[in-house]
Amino acid sequence: MAVPKRKKSPSRRNMRRRHGKLKLPAVSSDQYGNLHLRHYATAARRNDGQMSHDNKPMSVVEGDG
Repeated sequence: MAVPKRKKSPSRRNMRRRHGKLKLPAVSSDQYGNLHLRHYATAARRNDGQMSHDNKPMSVVEGDG
């Protein structure tokens, strides 16, 4: 079993633990009061009026073959 040669100081122990704390998500509200994650397109607003991708169904072209 691995055993440390020296005792870690409380300062170094806390520096290691400091990175593991939970962060709150960055939630914003738009001009209508709806909450959303920042920099994410919502279903209702589609990235504030700008379509990020086309949701139209693809048309099937029937041909010979």
